[in-house]
Order: sequence, then C-alpha cells, then structure tokens
Amino acid sequence: MLILAAAAMLCVSAIAQEDIAGYWLDKGNGSARQALNETQNDTAMDLLLQQALDAYNKTLEIDPQSVLGWQKKGEVLFELERYEEAISCLNRSTMIAPQSADAWYLKGCMLGEMGRFQEALDAYNESLKINPQSSDAWYLKGGMLSELGRFNQALEPYNESLKINPQSSKAWLDKGAALNELGSKDEAKDAFAKVIELDEKAIELNPEDVEAWHRKGWALDLLGRHNESLQCFDKAIDIAPGHCRPWRSKGIVLQKLGRSVDAEAFFAKVRELGCSTN
Repeated sequence: MLILAAAAMLCVSAIAQEDIAGYWLDKGNGSARQALNETQNDTAMDLLLQQALDAYNKTLEIDPQSVLGWQKKGEVLFELERYEEAISCLNRSTMIAPQSADAWYLKGCMLGEMGRFQEALDAYNESLKINPQSSDAWYLKGGMLSELGRFNQALEPYNESLKINPQSSKAWLDKGAALNELGSKDEAKDAFAKVIELDEKAIELNPEDVEAWHRKGWALDLLGRHNESLQCFDKAIDIAPGHCRPWRSKGIVLQKLGRSVDAEAFFAKVRELGCSTN
C-alpha cells in the first residue's frame, strides 16, 4: 500500500509540475502577443517582450524538456535582437525533438533573417523530411536557394509549394522573380499576372490587407508598371505606417526610376522605424 501511495504522489506531483509549466507558457504567450500588437511604443514593446522572456524562463526551469518553451524563448530573443541566443534555443529544441518539423522550420526562418542562407536551407530540408506537405517550408527553401543565386534549383521548391497551395501569391511572386533572373521573361510575366489576380481578390475580401497591397506593388513593378506599383506601396503605407517594408519598397522603386532624392526620404523613414534599408 505504501508503494502504491508513493507512486500516486509522484503522479500527482508530475501533473502539478506540468500544470505550472503550462501556466507560465500561457503567460509568456499572452505577453508576446501584446508585444506584437504594440507598434507605437518601442519601450512598451520591449517591456512586454521581457515579461514574455521571464515567463518562458520559468517554464523551462520547471520543464527543461519543453520543446515549445525553447521555441517560444527563441522567438522572443530574436525579437529582442539577441540572435545567437535565439539560435541556441532553437538548437536545444531540435535536440530534444529532432522529429519536430516546426522546430526545424522556425530555426530556418531565424537563420534566413540573419543572412545565414545555407544553414537556413539545411534547416528547411530537415523540416521537409518530416513534413513534406508544408507549402511554406517549400516556399522558403526556394527563397534560400534564390538568395544563394541558385535560381534554377529554386524553381523546384517553388513549384512544390504551389502544388500544395496554388493560391500562394508570395510563391508566385518569388517564382516569377527567379524566372526573370533565368531570362524566362514570358513565364515570369505569367507568374506576376497571377500574383496581381490573387492579390486583387484578397483586397476585395479585405481592403486593409497590407501584404496583398505590397505584393501587388512588386508584381506591377516587375511588369514595368511603376506608377501603379508606387500607388500600391502608398496604400500599404496608409494602412500600416509603422511597417518598414512598404516604405523600403517604395524607396527602391523610386531609386530604380532615377528619383534618388525622393527615394532617400523613404529610406530615412525606414531607418527612423529602426529597420535596415537593405
């Protein structure tokens, strides 16, 4: 009876520990969500990210084998620009759960953002071995190959992504860009026309879809319709003035058009928002 009682106490203790770890994980997730929605006050955002980090640290003190805890901690560290620490957390998560496609995928996203394209490509390959039905992983694999200048090889993952999700406007856009680099101009034009078709439908459903306006702007630019492209970037800026990418994109197109002074004003705004102009 004493043995059974002791075993029961151990089970109760394990369940309680799991519940406490879950509490801190949820608390961290709440703070992280608030931080992502805080676009007006950088100090408030950093405080919320620190709260999230503290909560994830509590999670991992209680359960050092929490794959999700390591992933979430890595995401917050990445937002705080503590990149090497973030990658260490993702390395820990893939060591604990080498069959977690999500862990490898997230590691690929971080490495790609850091410009470590070959390492990111390796991470996406690992993710796709586990979950070959991920349209986004195929798309981002294509992106890493494009960043490495391997445009011909990039076409296969873009096509795989589009087989799974033929409505992926971003995959059509990047496939078109790769085709352009390879000199397949007519195929590229068809891809850009598809982007415009898909994003116009998205905008009909949600006129405030910043990403759709942004992608449409790039597709129009790559088709040589620069004035229409600039109008799309303006729309994206109107909807989300705190987002760097539309400001940067408009600056790039203005620069291409020889309007360097106008372009610099937009690049200055990008820097003011705390982003890179590259």
